[in-house]
Amino acid sequence: MSSTKEPVHPKPFAVVLFQCDDRYSPVPSTWISKCEKFCKWPPTEEKNKAALVRDPISDPDAEWEDFDILSVKYYGKYKANN
Repeated sequence: MSSTKEPVHPKPFAVVLFQCDDRYSPVPSTWISKCEKFCKWPPTEEKNKAALVRDPISDPDAEWEDFDILSVKYYGKYKANN
């Protein structure tokens, strides 16, 4: 999926803290609102969620829910903790 949305930060990835469940998650910076207070997240039934999270130019779909976030830290690349 190619990006049509301008990222809020020049680094392609971020780690955000979701307020709803007090959980950190990596996301493409294109999923974060310009004010850095909200983040889009794919629905539970999305089968390609892991691939979307690792894709630095993935666009969130319009129907994805906005979640409140508390903190954002940007990174130049995605690295999973195993």
